[in-house]
Amino acid sequence: MEKDNYVVGLGEILWDKFGDAKRLGGAPANFAYHASRFGHEGLVVSAIGKDADGDDIVAELDRKRLPYHLERVYSPTGTVNVDLTDANNLVYTINTDVAWSRIPFTDELADIAAATKAVCFGSLAQWGPKAARFSGRMADLFWIPRR
Repeated sequence: MEKDNYVVGLGEILWDKFGDAKRLGGAPANFAYHASRFGHEGLVVSAIGKDADGDDIVAELDRKRLPYHLERVYSPTGTVNVDLTDANNLVYTINTDVAWSRIPFTDELADIAAATKAVCFGSLAQWGPKAARFSGRMADLFWIPRR
């Protein structure tokens, strides 16, 4: 990675599904997007599946011109099903056995951490034992004091 001032949104990226429609979601991705809108070097770090939803996420991030580091894994791309039956009481079903819960630790990710000035850890991506171990390792890496 060439930059040295990333503002990273690390964790879940997913599709919020409203019947046949879908909208890009995930707090870390939203954080990186808004950081970039304020002139920072926003970067989304997550994992997506080797599926059409993953392809659509890449296309949407490219359309928004938002830089990303997305690992392709064999789990499906994350989704949240939104039940709109009762407009006063929306029901969200978060699918958790998905790509963002399996972000692999790589040398490139270590390089990104070294070039990061701020990070937002996603709360969903810390669910489950494997994700918690990953988050702990990333927290150690991202919290190293800079000179």
